[in-house]
Amino acid sequence: MPTFPELPPLVDTAEVRVMLGWGRGGEPVGRSAAAQVVNDRRFPAPVISHPPEEPDRPRERLWLLLDVDRWMDRNRPGWRARRPAVDPAVPEDAPTTRAHIRAAVVD
Repeated sequence: MPTFPELPPLVDTAEVRVMLGWGRGGEPVGRSAAAQVVNDRRFPAPVISHPPEEPDRPRERLWLLLDVDRWMDRNRPGWRARRPAVDPAVPEDAPTTRAHIRAAVVD
């Protein structure tokens, strides 16, 4: 049986919506707002686009968490600091999305 190397953390559109919402200090942004961002030519290219037979009309796309983090740092300054207030308080370096949480568990 072949073994596969561990994949780096990936995010989907729903997680990008959450990250964009945190940049605004609140709830995830709407689907159309997220679609505008992820379809922009300056946004990182997805590492997985499914189905591969229809590259112009993907139903599922996944991006490297590291690439999206870098893009957010460049284009949404301070997005990590603008987290919504929750009880109990979230530490500043706490994971912000499911992918961050998965990456933290693996480390």
